[in-house]
Amino acid sequence: MTPCIFGCTLRNRHTTNCPCADQHLDEHPGHCKGCLPRPAAIGYWCQHHWDRALDALIDIPQHTLVIAAVTDGHLNRHAAGGDNTRRSTKVHQGSPSPAWDAADEILLWAHAWAEAVADLLQHAGPFTYTTAGIPMRNLTRTVDYLRIQLETIAAADFAQDFAAEAIGHAKRLELMAGADLLEHRLKARCPSCNQFTLVRADGADRVDCKNRDCARVWSEAEYATLAHVAAS
Repeated sequence: MTPCIFGCTLRNRHTTNCPCADQHLDEHPGHCKGCLPRPAAIGYWCQHHWDRALDALIDIPQHTLVIAAVTDGHLNRHAAGGDNTRRSTKVHQGSPSPAWDAADEILLWAHAWAEAVADLLQHAGPFTYTTAGIPMRNLTRTVDYLRIQLETIAAADFAQDFAAEAIGHAKRLELMAGADLLEHRLKARCPSCNQFTLVRADGADRVDCKNRDCARVWSEAEYATLAHVAAS
């Protein structure tokens, strides 16, 4: 078995030498919630990280388009004041604002990874060029190429770096675009896995289980029915 390169573990599954491997109450201090390595499902990634990387490649062009379309070039206030430890990116003539600078950074990031994947596969990649031979950077085209080649990326030596960067960029762009949603954690166990892992996004009409081994989704009506049955 090849474990997930991110060190993911299976909830309530333990290695043989774990003191919590035997059935016992899970209320004691230092209880292990699961230490058995999660197997890689595609390349070096477990299914959870495959899904997150794929979602990131779907979200990145959408959020970048919103950011690049900001008329005054200012980032979402929530994102701009989020992390005071980050160094501000240098603003230059081709990117005269934080928002446009962020969009330009993503363009360069996607292009660099597309070059690496094209070199690995030894083919032309998604690139188009001007008559002068200068690469024309098209974010949607480039990210679509990365998404199509995602299985190859997941099995490459740079699989962990790519997924970590893609997921990180998607989250950062989501904040910049003001597209992040408040999530409400429900004070009830999931009817499927019996864990306290239920959340509902603000204004959503569905309830999601955040337990990676469960990942069940219910409509509000379905969940209300299940909750009523469990309480009766």
